[in-house]
Amino acid sequence: MPQEKRQYYCAIDAAKFICALLVVSNHIIPFGYSDAFIIPNLIVRNYLARIAVPFFFVSSGYFYFKSNSYENYDLSKMKKYISRLLLLYLFWSAIYFPMHIQSILQDPHGPLVGGLKYLKDLIFIGGHVHLWYLASLISAILVISIFIYKRVSITKIFICSAVLYVIGLLGQGYSFIVSPLKKYEAVWGVVKAMKWLFGTTRNGVFEGVMLLTLSLILVEKSPKISKNKALALFILSWIGVGGELLVIKHFTGVTENDLFIFLLPGVYFMFRWLLMVELPPDGKYRLGRKMSSLIYFTHPWVKNLVSPVLSRIHGGLQTTPLLFITTLICCFILSYATIKISEIKPFGILKKIY
Repeated sequence: MPQEKRQYYCAIDAAKFICALLVVSNHIIPFGYSDAFIIPNLIVRNYLARIAVPFFFVSSGYFYFKSNSYENYDLSKMKKYISRLLLLYLFWSAIYFPMHIQSILQDPHGPLVGGLKYLKDLIFIGGHVHLWYLASLISAILVISIFIYKRVSITKIFICSAVLYVIGLLGQGYSFIVSPLKKYEAVWGVVKAMKWLFGTTRNGVFEGVMLLTLSLILVEKSPKISKNKALALFILSWIGVGGELLVIKHFTGVTENDLFIFLLPGVYFMFRWLLMVELPPDGKYRLGRKMSSLIYFTHPWVKNLVSPVLSRIHGGLQTTPLLFITTLICCFILSYATIKISEIKPFGILKKIY
């Protein structure tokens, strides 16, 4: 009996690495603070980088549902996956907790209230600015699992997730649509209560569930499509995201948003295209995938170490592209070293942090 050909996902691994760099560019001004580079910074941070975290969601969901299918959904596999994510989330939240101690202690209503606010954020937003992804992935997996356990059809899951996503859109760039509701105190009270509870609609319920539903569709129900058509539809969708940016800026004056309508077909067709891109199997892609996780988790911490060093060398260096470049270099070194050390038997436990 002929052996089944092993499938490699080198293009997806490469895309993960690039997306990790885009996340760093979103949190650290890539071209510095010079007025001459306002437009390039906006294009990279507020447009190109918006594909990064949604891609992480869809990629994680795709491989999760490949191993835990809709028809034979195994709750024990789900619990094991959630446990691993929770360990990651708690570990990295602990690493970043010292950065929140001052704000907790200096809360206007006292340290106890400050601590409770931090716990609320830990549950609904994230233990630090970038860790919302892990918290959201956990909650989204739980919601989708409930749907599947109740044998809700994939079509109905899609409809429910689309409704949640629309609410998410109205809580972000499209908030100008619901602004007229302010004159209705009862309705606006509900809106404010949701905003207080969730902090943002960029979370697992309003964004993550939709993105994981796309992953489920990619695994279970995707119709055949050519590689060129998938690429063309991705490009068209991302042009649509650019159009949304301009529309939202016109109505709100805000250029930084996370949720867009065209983002959904954009990340869907991008992933479909990458599934069909064949790259020769090479260990460098697997290494890049592992490094992408560590770059994502460590870059804010590394930035906070690099920035004061640059300012001591020369005042103002931390406002130049050197902050972005130096942070990336340090993240590369730290990530590579961590991976190599984790491959040594006594230090294998380090694999659990990426």
